[in-house]
Amino acid sequence: MEKTSALGRIENIVRRLHREKGWPVEKTAEGEWIVTVPFMDGGRQAVHATPRTDREGDALVHVWSVIGKRENVRNPIELLELNASLSYGACAFDGENVVIKRSHLVRDADVTEISKAISYIANKASELRRDFFKS
Repeated sequence: MEKTSALGRIENIVRRLHREKGWPVEKTAEGEWIVTVPFMDGGRQAVHATPRTDREGDALVHVWSVIGKRENVRNPIELLELNASLSYGACAFDGENVVIKRSHLVRDADVTEISKAISYIANKASELRRDFFKS
């Protein structure tokens, strides 16, 4: 899949999610999408959809969210051990932040899959912040 068609596919999916779910979306100058997922309790979580290419040249989209600051993790080993039991994605250190992230091949991505990924990442980031981070 060409890079431009892959970017268009992700853009179409994100815009459809905005229309169907009412999730606020923003596109950065770098071409990354930021989707804000609202929660029933009034909270919200920013989830990023970042286009990338793998080593074989296939278009990917990384769906990820910041959980919190690395320095505020109560037990980093326990947090990373959790990766073995997560249904989707994994926790990782990214500079000073801890993120939860999963990747999708763009050619296989559809609205249902990306919607589920964004919802899962948003909810899990919020849950992990509460359970593994100092206030």
